[in-house]
Amino acid sequence: MIKKYIGTGLVALGLLFSVGLATPAHAASLTDAQISAIISLLQAFGADQSVINNVSVALGGTSSNSQSCSTFSDLSYGNFDTDPGGRVSQLQAWLGIPSNTFGFGTYGPKTRTLWNSRCDGTGQTILNATPTTPIPNNTPTCSIVANPNSVSFGQNVTLTWNSTNAVSASWQSDTSGKDNIAVPAGTPGTSGTALVTANVGGNPYITLRVYGTNGSTNTCKATFNVPDYPYPLNYSAPPTANIDSSSNSVSQAPVISGSASGAVLLMIELKNNLGNKVVSDNVSVATNGRWTWVPPIAIQNGVYVVNVWSTDGTILVSKTLTIGALANYDACRLDKLDGSNITRDAITDQYTCLAKICDIYGPANLPNNESKCVFNGTEIKRYTKPALDVATIQMGNTLAPQNAIIAFTKFTLTNSGTQQITVNGITVEKVGAIGNIVTTASDSVFANVMLRDENNTVLGSPTSLNSNHQANLGGTFTIMPGQTKTLVVYGTMAANNSADNGNVVGLSVTAISTTAIVNGSLPINGARDTVNTSIQCSNPAYGYECAN
Repeated sequence: MIKKYIGTGLVALGLLFSVGLATPAHAASLTDAQISAIISLLQAFGADQSVINNVSVALGGTSSNSQSCSTFSDLSYGNFDTDPGGRVSQLQAWLGIPSNTFGFGTYGPKTRTLWNSRCDGTGQTILNATPTTPIPNNTPTCSIVANPNSVSFGQNVTLTWNSTNAVSASWQSDTSGKDNIAVPAGTPGTSGTALVTANVGGNPYITLRVYGTNGSTNTCKATFNVPDYPYPLNYSAPPTANIDSSSNSVSQAPVISGSASGAVLLMIELKNNLGNKVVSDNVSVATNGRWTWVPPIAIQNGVYVVNVWSTDGTILVSKTLTIGALANYDACRLDKLDGSNITRDAITDQYTCLAKICDIYGPANLPNNESKCVFNGTEIKRYTKPALDVATIQMGNTLAPQNAIIAFTKFTLTNSGTQQITVNGITVEKVGAIGNIVTTASDSVFANVMLRDENNTVLGSPTSLNSNHQANLGGTFTIMPGQTKTLVVYGTMAANNSADNGNVVGLSVTAISTTAIVNGSLPINGARDTVNTSIQCSNPAYGYECAN
């Protein structure tokens, strides 16, 4: 009765599964609660665990790599096969074996396989299953520390390291291009200690590499904190020196003293306020760092500059010293550049000294006496001759027809100084062919000569040549600091030059009347033009400017 019930239930479930598991789509539509109910029903009917596992996988719509096991819960007397179909019971009845009798026998390989993979009491663990051998993790690891970590430059540091799964180790060479601390000598063990010196500033590091049995490798690193050292280890600080403020003296044999470091010998020189060297000498530095020097010659009263040099020619210190007593009224002085006095005053304000003394008398004494303004022993301004730079702009030779206004010589005047320049006239002279001192054309070839500026404005008045074949042109004009004036010397040809037809004539600048220093070559030679009486000035084809 029980067997019949069980068989009927299994057949019913089989029909259910044959419909419910027809396609994965149908199985996937079941909820988790429905799948759990079906599994519980199978377990209640004593279905083999392998069947339950397969049903669970099918209903879940997934595949499983897990192994299944057999429970043999459906085996009983007369039912030793998975699906005996009553054949075992029939054989027992034919043999006349009582139903409560159990015998001994053998079973085939399929049954043996199921038996060997039967489940334990939980229905989950496979008995006699071959255990899975885990793959060992042989990757080496290491750690390294520096003690101390923050160190001073040049301090010794102890490295301590350990490792696991390592069979060997090595110090890793730095390839970053950064200067790192030198690694310890020799080959390190897989654990140990070593001593290094922190001889690189910043955050240098040392790297240890360890190696495992399977060829795998790993690294660990110790980083240092080393404040940057300002100089290399072999650096020597440059020498220094200073001059005592008490070196000022009223004596013509002043005692100049000071201190120095990093030097045993110094060079010393004394210059006047013109920048000219008065005397130079060597001076030794005592072991206490002090030095003293007395000039080997008598020093006149005045203001001097003392320079102290190292033996390699590097100036270490400069100081302005006053030699001799200065009267109260010498607070503001205007001196010639040679040191002799022009005027002096007891003014004690620098601005007033410049405005009321130096800036008045300094320019007034030019050009004969170049001077400097000295306030409380220090030069604050110079008054020198301004410079006027002269440059020639060469004109091309041409024909000079009668009645034409011809440009002969073109040049520039540039004020390269800081003071206004006054020009009181430009002297020009009639010349002939190049190389000829005596002109080949008469003075009467010109009706007049004149000077024009870059705006074509006539400076001064047109004039005729004097008995020296010269004329003073331009009148008086000024050139401001940094200004450049372009000037052109013109000659107005006479209305009748038949007597000079074919002669060559030119106008050269021979002198510039100014108090400034003229930088440039004189005379300034321009074009040498040929007098021509056949060409009409009024002919537009030639483009001449005509006098009338």
